[in-house]
Amino acid sequence: MSKTNSMFLKEVDTHLTDSVYCYLTAANVKFLLLIDSKNGENFKEQFFFDLYELYVKTVMNPFYEPNTKINFPAFDSKVKELVKKYFAGMF
Repeated sequence: MSKTNSMFLKEVDTHLTDSVYCYLTAANVKFLLLIDSKNGENFKEQFFFDLYELYVKTVMNPFYEPNTKINFPAFDSKVKELVKKYFAGMF
């Protein structure tokens, strides 16, 4: 899977002390992240890329029905692992 920087839209909005970041996929799926704005940008792009890679692997699963909610416990646990990996010091 190739990584392109154009998919990471960086900060798209702010709310009080929080910032909203967006990652747009080639299939027009949007991932949004609301996080305290005082944190650096360097790991957010990699987080979104890893999340996108996980998403692609999940929707390519033959047991996934297209255009439905992703309802796989393994997907949920892997997303939680990504959050812990990139945002462990924030909780």
